[in-house]
Order: sequence, then structure tokens, then C-alpha cells
Amino acid sequence: AEAVKTVVGVASRWGNAALARAKRFLTVEGHDANMQAVYLHVVADTLGSAGVIVSSVLIEYKGWFIADPICSLAIGSLIFVSVLPLVKEAGGTLLQRTPSELTALPELRKRLKDIEGVVKIESIHIWRQSSAMVVGTLRLQAHGDATQLSDMADDSRSLLEEYGVTDPCVQIELVHNSKGSKGKASPVS
Repeated sequence: AEAVKTVVGVASRWGNAALARAKRFLTVEGHDANMQAVYLHVVADTLGSAGVIVSSVLIEYKGWFIADPICSLAIGSLIFVSVLPLVKEAGGTLLQRTPSELTALPELRKRLKDIEGVVKIESIHIWRQSSAMVVGTLRLQAHGDATQLSDMADDSRSLLEEYGVTDPCVQIELVHNSKGSKGKASPVS
């Protein structure tokens, strides 16, 4: 009986320590998704081993055959809950969803429109390509000469980078009159 208490106590403390260290990896933001998946796999294996030891001791010394399925369900539930953020991030990447940390898209649009010479924002699309890369494409209508268009492209790229876009692509279409009729696409991109 004392051996069971000791084993359960040690396993409990060891499991709590492992979970405390794992908490920082249970969210996806700020960590490479592949490394998080590897870490979760190692944690799952460790918890599985601890569960087998605890349930074996309880079955051997107490005759509690129910300990095995209870430990299995507890470990499986913990793994399921910890993997959900990883699945959510992977789904967002595959669907090219706008990153959740980019909440200031309306503000970005306003600041882009405030750039001198910009007539209209045709389209803006920002998505996460990987856990470390956020891609943004921007198509503007503008008026001005080549130097002004080049400055607009630089200013637009800088704004996109300021909002977390690591790989910005800017296309500017030259507008010949104030009504917004399109001219030739600018060579600035």
C-alpha cells in the first residue's frame, strides 16, 4: 500500500512538472509549428509511459482494472486539447487566412490611402505562408511620375512590414485622370 502511494505521488509530481513546462508550448503563436508538433509528440509519449506505469501499479497492488482505461482517456483528452491550437494554425495557413494578430487591417487601409498620390486601393490580401512568414499583396491605383510611383511603392512596402508582413508585394496601376480610369500598369511592383 505504501509503495502504491509512493509511485502515485512521484508520478503525480513528475506529471505536474512536465505539464508546467509544457504550458508554454500549448499555444502556437511565437513557436514554429513543426517544433511544437515534435514537442507535443514527446510529451504524449512521456505521459503515455507514465500512465502505463501508474495503471500497472494500481492494477497489480490494488486490483483496480479500471485504472488502465481511465489513464488512457485522461492522456488522450490532454493530447487532444493540446493539439487543437496546432490544428487551428495549420488550417489557417492552408486556407490562407489573414493572421489573427493582424487586427488593424482597417487602420492599415486608411494609412495606405493617406499616401500621397494613391487614388484607390484595388485589393489587399495578407496571409500566413508559414509560422515565420506572412505574405501580403497590395494593388493600388495612383497618379504621378516614375519617381513618385517608386516612392509610393516603397512607402506601401514599409507600411505592410510595419504591420507584420514579412514578404510584401506592391503593384501600382497608373491612373491618368481623377475619375479613376485605368492606364497602363506601372512597372513599379
